[in-house]
Amino acid sequence: MPAGTDPQVSSIAPRSAAIAVWNIHYNYHRPHSAAAGKPPAACLRESVINVEPSYI
Repeated sequence: MPAGTDPQVSSIAPRSAAIAVWNIHYNYHRPHSAAAGKPPAACLRESVINVEPSYI
């Protein structure tokens, strides 16, 4: 296989970006029944300062 054409290596960046978006949604926007319909991050005692600007 020629250098730079490994499908696993070339697909890491898109997967990493997708996981980052999913993680923000899962923790900061997804309602959770155990938290009275609030997202899990709403249960934190400290404020969250590392949320992507597009999700604020």
